[in-house]
Amino acid sequence: MSEPTTNYREFVDFHGLSHFWDKAKGYLHTQVTARKRNGAYVPDRSYQELVKFIEKDAPVYPLLRVVDGTSIEQFQLYSFIGGVFTFRGVPEFGTDEEFGQLNRINTREFTYGPGGFAETTRDIPAQSVTLETMEI
Repeated sequence: MSEPTTNYREFVDFHGLSHFWDKAKGYLHTQVTARKRNGAYVPDRSYQELVKFIEKDAPVYPLLRVVDGTSIEQFQLYSFIGGVFTFRGVPEFGTDEEFGQLNRINTREFTYGPGGFAETTRDIPAQSVTLETMEI
């Protein structure tokens, strides 16, 4: 058994700061984990719980962690419009094998609203544009 401390200020400072940082880390962001089960993603936090976090005087911005088997991806909050959270990943750009030109943009996205949680990933075809100059 260790000796009791006689330096109470050091004890209070250390324990007070450690509790403060534990609470601060939890307050800075809230992580929501959605696991794929039976073909659908199931979040571990309710929609109402997330709304309470974002409606505080100093809002807490949730992060989304998507787990599909052994694959884990993280998505930032993109928007909270009309009561719907939209989490968006980094766009992926696809290129044509033969010419090496950009031919699609894939943006993985998830929404969470009063109606539930859904994947709303978009695959947008890119259009070729040719720019030419002419003398006037």
